[in-house]
Amino acid sequence: MKIFTTIAVFALCMILLATPVRAQDFLVQQHSITIDVESLEDALQRMGAMPGFELSSQTSIADGRGSAVRMVQNRDLNRTLELLGELGSVTRADSSARNFFDEWSGLTAEFAVRNREYDRMMELLHDATTMQQFNQIERRLREIISQQEQIRGRLNSIEFEMGSARIFVTLNLYVPTVEEEYIPEPEPEPEDEPIVVGRLREIGDTFMNSASGTLAAVQAVLIFLARISIPATVAVVMCIIGFRIFMRHLAKAGKDEENEKVQIV
Repeated sequence: MKIFTTIAVFALCMILLATPVRAQDFLVQQHSITIDVESLEDALQRMGAMPGFELSSQTSIADGRGSAVRMVQNRDLNRTLELLGELGSVTRADSSARNFFDEWSGLTAEFAVRNREYDRMMELLHDATTMQQFNQIERRLREIISQQEQIRGRLNSIEFEMGSARIFVTLNLYVPTVEEEYIPEPEPEPEDEPIVVGRLREIGDTFMNSASGTLAAVQAVLIFLARISIPATVAVVMCIIGFRIFMRHLAKAGKDEENEKVQIV
């Protein structure tokens, strides 16, 4: 069993050593692009013929929206972006990049350490003399194998992404709006009236305007007289009453003088 383990570790090391170690080979790019298209079906069909392959896609014809994640090699990235731009009108475009060389180097070194620990645990397991020792070594071996699988899975993911780019595409259905041309309504043409009728209408309008003015003047005079006549009437009545009292006083004074003269005689 130790021989097979050594062979497996040696084969894995050879694979890792055969992997390119240039830093630029671990560059992974991501691009996001939003496009307004006139036909979702046509856009999706044309995307299928572009370089690379789709990792996922989602389309809603009813809502007029679609999305896709496309993976292409770095050498085909520029051409793919040009083809996507030809689908319609690009309304948004973002890009980013990440280099996984440091992470890959660290995982490779850690994987080598776990391999050496695995070999050591196998030797100890072969030399175990008690059941307790056997169980402890077996438990540690399971932990090492689990860690190796996790590291190997992460390395596979990095190697899968190496030298590639992911493009996140969003498609929106564009429906052009047609502006309605404003047509002003024609003004109604005045009807031709007979000369006599037109003259009579002018006279009637003049008479109505004059009558309205006269009526307004009469109303103003009446209002003025109503406001003046009431105080004047009161003043006249008071004068008459005063005059009558004064005349009665004079008549009484005359009678008194005659009575005095008669008595003296």
